[in-house]
Amino acid sequence: MENFSGSFWGSFLGFCFALVLFFFQEVFRDKRKEKNIRKNLERELVFNVKLLEEFEKEIESAINASNANNEINVYLKLSLFRWFFLNKFYEEGMVGKYLDDDDILNIVDLMPRYTIQSENYVNNISVQRNSNTIEHSEFQRKFSYEKGEIHKNKKTLQKVLQKIKI
Repeated sequence: MENFSGSFWGSFLGFCFALVLFFFQEVFRDKRKEKNIRKNLERELVFNVKLLEEFEKEIESAINASNANNEINVYLKLSLFRWFFLNKFYEEGMVGKYLDDDDILNIVDLMPRYTIQSENYVNNISVQRNSNTIEHSEFQRKFSYEKGEIHKNKKTLQKVLQKIKI
């Protein structure tokens, strides 16, 4: 009976230790996964902010060229935006942990602006201005609006970047 009791308690304690070890391993794995996603999202957001800064410069250049009645040689590659890790951040349930409702709404609002369709729309405005299909004032209005949206979106991404930074 003594051997059975000793074997039982040894097995029981070994099993309990294995459960505790498994629990800590899972917690460590989840923390590491979250840290990696945040690190990659940070890199993605930095890339997107730099793109927006370039877009702001190009739009300003286009507006200046239009003011001088010069040809507008601007092509905004809006579809270069990357959302892979933002989507992963969402899929893993981390959005609510790091971002508030306003941040989430602002991101949802800006995502459709950086597609191939938006790229074609914005760049078509330059083509129309070069061919005198639209007036200077209409071009100014549309590109000023785009410039304002890009600036607003850059601020949104910078704010999110500060919240998820490791």
